[in-house]
Parts: sequence; C-alpha cells; structure tokens
Amino acid sequence: MASIIGATGERAHYYWPIKDLLESGANVAIGSDWPSVAGSVNPWPAIKAMVTRRNPFSGSKEALWPEQAIGLNQALKIFTVNGALAY
Repeated sequence: MASIIGATGERAHYYWPIKDLLESGANVAIGSDWPSVAGSVNPWPAIKAMVTRRNPFSGSKEALWPEQAIGLNQALKIFTVNGALAY
C-alpha cells in the first residue's frame, strides 16, 4: 500500500470517507470544478474511483480504504441527483 500512500503518510488511509458520509445521511455531491482544477469534464474517472477505490489512471490493483467503496448507482446519484438537491 506504500505506493498509494506516498508522501501523505498514514492520513491517506482516511481520505474520502464517501460510504460513511452516505450512511450518515449526508447529501454527498461531487463535481469536476472544470476548468479550474480538473483537466476534463469527464466524470467517469471519479465514478470509477468511488466504486473501486483505485486510481483510475494508473491501472494499479491497490485500493485506498476499500471499505469506503460504494456501488455504481450510488456514485451516479452523487454526480446527478445529489448535485441538484445541493443547489
């Protein structure tokens, strides 16, 4: 797991607790902030990361805090319905 954690140390084990947030009843909404932060408006890499907890660009089989993985339907809702509700 050291290659995923890298310079961020042990705190990386607790990044993006999406499943815990959903289970608490929080309205989790996500977006790309394009063009200021993300290089693309393509949501699929982020959706893949939420479902697999893996880096969608590296092809690595290592997962970061895999217990926080969520289902595809949940990830799609975060990118669509939840964003509208948060507005």
